[in-house]
Formats: sequence, C-alpha cells, structure tokens
Amino acid sequence: MHDFLYKEVIQKNYQEIVDELRTAQTTVQLVGIHGGMLASHVCDISKRIKPFTLIKKVCPKNVMKLTGNKDTLAYYNKDNVFALVSRVDGEYAVTLSPFNTEDFTSSDVDVLQEISK
Repeated sequence: MHDFLYKEVIQKNYQEIVDELRTAQTTVQLVGIHGGMLASHVCDISKRIKPFTLIKKVCPKNVMKLTGNKDTLAYYNKDNVFALVSRVDGEYAVTLSPFNTEDFTSSDVDVLQEISK
C-alpha cells in the first residue's frame, strides 16, 4: 500500500508541474513564473524577485546609457517594455524581443527606433 501512495504522490506532483509549465508559452513567460515550481526550487529563485530583474542580472548595461563602440549586449527598459539589444560593429539588433514587464506578453515597440531617438 505504501508504494501505491508514493506513486500517487509522484504522479500528482508531476501533473502539477506539467500544468504549470503549460501556462508559459514563451521563454519570457517561463521567466515570469520563475521557471515553475521545480526550476525555482532547484535554482533557488525567490518569488519576490521581478522576472525581468533576473534577465537584467545577465545583462546589466542599459542601452540608453551606452558609451563607446565596443560590441556589447544591453537591455532596453522603458514604459513597461523590456528587450535585450546587441551592438556588433556599431550596428544594433534586437536579441530578445520586446515584452510587457507587467503581463509578459509581446510588445509591438520598435526598440531600435526608440534607441536612435
């Protein structure tokens, strides 16, 4: 009987994890749920940290404050829109498409045009 309960608990937890991951349709939405209960437990990700803050930790430079001409990766964060932008040989390109930092849906903002203003 103990084996049956153990298998039942495993199956229940497995289904909860699968159901949670189904809610994340994009990488950004996966970050929005902190990777889900399994990833947040394994990676020790606090639920108090804002998801785009996790992304900013990987890329701490603000594209609007860049100086010089070195190749780099920087973030764009304005009016609840967040994106990652790379600069290679002086040319900018969007690396992570813009998304809304409140609901993690795609945002239709031309980040490259905003940078050039």
